[in-house]
Amino acid sequence: MLTSRPVLEKMVARLGNSDEVSKDLGPDPVQGLGRMLSTERVEGTQVVRVQAQGTDRELLPRLVNTLTDVYREHLASAYKTSVGSGNTQLRDEIRLLDQQVAAKRQEVEAFRARYDIVSAERDENQLLSTVKGLGESLNDANADVAAAEGHLRAVRNAIAAGEVLGGPKNNPTLADIEKRGSQLREQLHELELRFTPQYLDLDPAAKALRGRLANLEQQMGSERAAGQRTALAEAQQKLTSAREAAERLQQQLNGNKQAAQAFAARLNEYKAMQEDLAHLEQLHRGAIERLAQLEAGEAENAPRVEVLEAATVPQEALYPPYLLAGIGAAASLVLGIFAVQFIEFFARRDPVPEQPFFHPFWPQPLTRDALTAQRPLLTAEPMRLPAPDAPLRQLADAEVAALLQAANDDGRLLMVALFAGLTVEEIIGLRWDDLDLDAGTLKAPGRSGRILQLREPLRGLINARQAAQQPTPTPASSADEAADFVMCAAYDAGLADAHEVTPAILRHTYVAFLLQQGARFADIGRIVGRLPQEELSAYMRLAPAQARVPLEQVDLIPPALRAMADPQS
Repeated sequence: MLTSRPVLEKMVARLGNSDEVSKDLGPDPVQGLGRMLSTERVEGTQVVRVQAQGTDRELLPRLVNTLTDVYREHLASAYKTSVGSGNTQLRDEIRLLDQQVAAKRQEVEAFRARYDIVSAERDENQLLSTVKGLGESLNDANADVAAAEGHLRAVRNAIAAGEVLGGPKNNPTLADIEKRGSQLREQLHELELRFTPQYLDLDPAAKALRGRLANLEQQMGSERAAGQRTALAEAQQKLTSAREAAERLQQQLNGNKQAAQAFAARLNEYKAMQEDLAHLEQLHRGAIERLAQLEAGEAENAPRVEVLEAATVPQEALYPPYLLAGIGAAASLVLGIFAVQFIEFFARRDPVPEQPFFHPFWPQPLTRDALTAQRPLLTAEPMRLPAPDAPLRQLADAEVAALLQAANDDGRLLMVALFAGLTVEEIIGLRWDDLDLDAGTLKAPGRSGRILQLREPLRGLINARQAAQQPTPTPASSADEAADFVMCAAYDAGLADAHEVTPAILRHTYVAFLLQQGARFADIGRIVGRLPQEELSAYMRLAPAQARVPLEQVDLIPPALRAMADPQS
């Protein structure tokens, strides 16, 4: 593109029609520039080398510098044209959206004012709020009617069953009559205790007492009947009032129902218009954001042309004198060959006869002296292989017991979990959802997903932690905290080299405890999870040579933990 015809035509116009330029470029200035100018890309970079060849050394740098200036302007103009078309379309779209949003907003406002719509919310408009209130009042009135009907039905049932309505608490007259009747009954009862029935039948006082009691009971029956009639009348009156109120509310609701339905239709239409307006506003905001991003990226993504070194007037011709250079190179070659031969002639040594070297037919011990005598390169310091990693320490039963006894509650739970086959990462990630205390199982978190049986003492420690309402069953929140628990317990227990006792040592001790009983390697992962291939190979080399047995024949609880679970044993 640097030497394309449009660029060269602009370059010709820039240079002008001076005689010196026309003389060098020929009758067709564009073709002349194409012959004189050439470009070469530097491999592995974005650098382009521009060269100009000609007979006028004053003109050549002018051509190269003019080409770079014209190309920079041409590239900027082409980029601005390509980007400007997109910006123009986007600005036209924003202008159209502005007009549509303004027109839609005016339409929505006119519709709201025409139908007296306060808000898109139903409860904020007076007509719908009134209808809603009437509906709620009608529901309450219907509930009152149902309650009054139930009360009237209960009063009628009580009267039919002969029950007393409006008792002494509500009727003072009935209360006084019952009081007097009670007193007469007591007097009559005292007479019946003192005299015989035949005497009482003949005694005038007793006869008068019985007559007064019968009169009071008749009055009492009359008052009770009057109370029943009053209660029935009140229940009927209450029912009548409730029905009238419900009918009145129903009439009011029917009167506003048609207007409410029409207003609800207008309200829904208003909401639809608001949604259309919101959609147009969203499109308008999106177009403005796209224009801002396009304008921001226009300067950032614009192509840049940087001139690393401007062309200058050359001081030497492009084509050097190759003949003189070839003669000089040949002379240097001949002189060098002569010098080598001369030095070898004077530095030659007398030949030394070779000593015979006899090989005995019996094997000789390969000593360091023999190696260095035959292979001088081995006289240097030999390469030393790095020492192999020291094997992990395996704790004895007494050390494990001392460790568990010296640990605090959290450290003891951590170590017992390690001796149950869990890794430090699994213990840290343990949650209450992973435990089924009723079934006595534990699901190891992580990729292993194995199910372990909760055996003592691990089950008892977890139950104690749950009883303490701890947020998680895990005693440690990080690997460093787990290592601190183990190391502190080792120091407190007085173990030798306590700083070397880590969770990895405890896990190794448990794996070794299982393998020393002859546990099969194929089953070991069901307890301790998947072991890396390097660890598995190391354990295979260290495992005792004996018949391997399934896990059902292996004791999964170390002696120290079994003693902890059963202190009496």
